[in-house]
Amino acid sequence: MADDKEEGTEEENVAAGGGKKKLIIMIVAGLLLVGGGVGGAMFFMGGGDTEVAEGEEAAVQEEKPKDIAYLPFAKPLVINYQAADGKTRFLKTEVTLMTEDEARLDDIKKHLPKIQHIVNMVFSRQKFEDLGTNEGKEKMRAEALEEIKSALKDSMGEDNVDDILYTTFVTQ
Repeated sequence: MADDKEEGTEEENVAAGGGKKKLIIMIVAGLLLVGGGVGGAMFFMGGGDTEVAEGEEAAVQEEKPKDIAYLPFAKPLVINYQAADGKTRFLKTEVTLMTEDEARLDDIKKHLPKIQHIVNMVFSRQKFEDLGTNEGKEKMRAEALEEIKSALKDSMGEDNVDDILYTTFVTQ
């Protein structure tokens, strides 16, 4: 019986040893898979390309941030429209000019009455029904911006206004 116990123990030892081997193999295979996944991700994401990353970082540091400045109109614009239904409708909007160079702000201020006139004229020739849609508002903004740029280019030799923004927009 003592021999039977030893034989049973040997069989258990072999089975347990095989289980330990399987466990070790599974752990090693898991580590290889994880390592391969991390290596593959670094390869495809450019993690190993440190020279390019350093060059890009230097280029980003050399770029000077834009010095954006805003110039709001002193008063809101109020424009009346004859709508398609025959009723008189109104637009009240506050407009702000944007430039990407604060040094140009003084030049823009000199021409502000001309700019306000252009915006007033462009806004007043729109159809009231179009102002209810985002596309209509955007079209009006883009048209005003193009006319402002054109007028400033004629007067100053450059178009100092980079964008025109609605800060309020109310139709009635």
